[in-house]
Amino acid sequence: MIAALGSLAAPNPTFRFLSRGRQSSRGLAAPLTTAAAGGEISDPNGIMNEQFMSVLKDSLSRQGEEALTEGPEADEFRKCATVEMLEGALQQSVNSLRQMNAWKQQIDQQVLAQEKQVQRLNFALTKAKNDAAYMSSMKKMLYDGSD
Repeated sequence: MIAALGSLAAPNPTFRFLSRGRQSSRGLAAPLTTAAAGGEISDPNGIMNEQFMSVLKDSLSRQGEEALTEGPEADEFRKCATVEMLEGALQQSVNSLRQMNAWKQQIDQQVLAQEKQVQRLNFALTKAKNDAAYMSSMKKMLYDGSD
């Protein structure tokens, strides 16, 4: 699990390919910016082709440049991937623990029932041995006494 956490911090190799080696010092590409004066769109990483840039420029002319940075508010901020993964693992662990506790309870009940069965069988065996010894002594007395 530690190895999985370490891999989350590694930069995405696909993103590195798309940015053509022009990453910032944090490993992330610089954001798309617009020039305030002329409405020109700059792509410092050079990852967008001319067709995309023209469609983006048309869209920004209709919606305004704020569309790049503003949008509908999210109801809840997304948790980081590590937190989501750990919450999922915790939930699975809790479910497994509940199931194992249920199994343990069933096993404990079965152990108690088996112990009671052993006691009953031991009592029955002892009684049968005593009855056999009694019958043997009665037969011996009956046959010895008749002489």
